[in-house]
Parts: sequence; structure tokens; C-alpha cells
Amino acid sequence: MDANIQVFDDILTVKDFKTVDKEIVSYFNEIPEEQRSERFEKALKVGVVALRTTGTTEKIDYIQKEFSDLETKFKSGLDKVKDELDKYFGDRGIINSLVTNSFGERGMVVRNISEIFDPYKTGSPIFNLRNLLEEKIKTVEQALQGLKTRKEVEAVIQKSIQKGYSFEDECERILSEVVKLQSDGDQLENTTKKEGKLKDCDKGDFVVALGKRTDKTFTFEVKDVQTISLPVIIDTLDTAMKNRTASYGIFIVKNISALPKSIGWFNEYGGNKLVCALSSELDNGQIHDEILHIAYKWCKTKLLLEVAESKGLDITKIQEKMSNLKGIFSNLRAIRLQCTNIDNSVKSLREESDTLEKIVKEQLEDIEKELRKSI
Repeated sequence: MDANIQVFDDILTVKDFKTVDKEIVSYFNEIPEEQRSERFEKALKVGVVALRTTGTTEKIDYIQKEFSDLETKFKSGLDKVKDELDKYFGDRGIINSLVTNSFGERGMVVRNISEIFDPYKTGSPIFNLRNLLEEKIKTVEQALQGLKTRKEVEAVIQKSIQKGYSFEDECERILSEVVKLQSDGDQLENTTKKEGKLKDCDKGDFVVALGKRTDKTFTFEVKDVQTISLPVIIDTLDTAMKNRTASYGIFIVKNISALPKSIGWFNEYGGNKLVCALSSELDNGQIHDEILHIAYKWCKTKLLLEVAESKGLDITKIQEKMSNLKGIFSNLRAIRLQCTNIDNSVKSLREESDTLEKIVKEQLEDIEKELRKSI
């Protein structure tokens, strides 16, 4: 194939184009000479648009499906043409009858044949086939034109997922629901894109201010990562707490596999930092809202304990209860995982885990009420 291809002033010029490709030669050999230029341009356009989408598997599959459908319709149209040929040229066809019985003028017969195969003659088989082809090609062209837009949208979504925004949105949804359940005016603020006290620092994705007679605040740092070490977590929480002027920090990861095994599902460090995970691969990555709910109540109770202690109240017994609750919560998470993997014991294990979860929430509520009364 030798060709001189030039582009000048938005005009493409192809000179001395030759090809021996059987498919191409056969296709254009069946097209009237006066229509070949138009068909060549259409074929070139379809090919160019299709090539631009190469690499996008979903779109290529769509193109193949459309052209497969087009081929089926094309064959159906050819069958109709064959039926018409038999109707006119068969042993019992109209043409044979005219020649045999009437010896009509040859010119008249030719004109009738010409009308049957005229692609611009309304109602002729070729006319119907032509309309069908143009309609399907137009559909494919429109679909291809929309691929760029869809590709851009997918890129934005993928970029968002990679940055962890989708997990942050999920955590914000859960926290919003928890805050609504509080009766003392807690306030939640999304600070993911807001600079804090530290210059050029946005650590501390969410900040909660406790309501009614306290200026205590705590912050959440949310991460959807493959792996992270405990020193990095502690350093991140220290920075987030300073940046948001918070008394307590909670570090949330999406999957427990990202955390060192020593941390587990739920663990506290330094008395003012909590680390927890909301899902695991064993339960297909399902987000457990109740873990974030308990983390919220745990943090809130710890801050209320500080307020109570500052007022000279004896909080020894309450601290013992809080310590016991950590052990109960660890058992709760272990049982939750067993519920996922042991089908025969699902019912009894879920009942036990639900009971333990209820105990944790009720005791945290009781502790909070006692502290509120004392304060």
C-alpha cells in the first residue's frame, strides 16, 4: 500500500492510494462508482473514531456488539434482497413471465430492474437496507463521540477513589448519624480541605465539639491505605490534634489488614489516641458502622471524665469500667468475624455479639449520664 498523505489548512489529502486487501476491494467493487468517494470518507471516519478509543476494553466491546448487530441486520436485509430477486428473476418470477408471455420491450424490463435495485427509490429493498445501514452507523458514531466524556468521568471517579475520598464520605455519613443521636448539642465539622492552626497543614479530617458546658473537642484522621506503622499513626494523630486544637485523636483505617497485628481492631495509646479499623477481608470489606459509633462514644466519655476529674470528682470506678469495656469490645470483634465464617453457629454467635454490643453502648450511656449529673 503506497500513499502520500498530507494535512494542510484543516484538509486531509490522500494521493496514489492503492490496496490489495480483499475485504476492502470487495466492498468498494460492489458500490457504484459515483458513490465510492462518499462511502470511502464514511469508512475512513468510522475507522478513525474507532481507533481513538483503542485501549478502552469496555468501549471496544460496545463497538463490536454494535457492528455485530449491524452485520446481523445486514444479512437479514440481503435475505430480503434474495427473496426479491427470486420474485423477479426466478423460474416463476415476474421477469420470466413478462418475457415468456408478453415479449415486452427489453428497455422496459431493464427500467423495472433498475427501480428494484435503486438505493434512492422509496420502498425498494436496497433503499430499506441503505436506511438501516446509515441508521446503525449513526448510532455507533454517536456512541463513540460520547466515549471521551465517559472516559473523563471515570478518570475523575478513579482519582477520587485513589485519594480515599469515598471512604471519607462513608465515615462522614456514619459520624453525622452518631451526632444526631446525641442529646447535648455535639457539632461535627468536615475539615478535610481546611487549613488548621499549623501552617499549610490539613491533618484532622473531622472535628467534633462537645456541646453544653464543655469546650472539649476531638478529631478524626481517616485513611484508606494498604499498610501503615504505629509510629506513623501516633505522629499523624499528634499533628492532627495540634492542628485542630483537639484534646483527643481517633485514627480510622478502612481495613484491619493495613494495621500492625499488635493494634487489632480497637486500641488506645497515651490515654488520648484511639486507633481502630472498620472492615476486614474476611467479611468482604463490609463497613461496620458500630465500630465508629463506639469509638465516638469512647472518646466522648474519656473527655467527660477529664471534665469530671477537673471538678474534683472520684472517677476511679468509672475508669475501671472503661478498662473492662476494652476487653469486651475485643471479644465482640472476634465473635463478629466468627459469624462471617461459621455458618452453623451464626445465630447463637450473633445473639451473643449483639448482647455484648448492647452492654458496651448501655454502659457508655450510663457513664455519660452519671458524669453529666455530677458536672
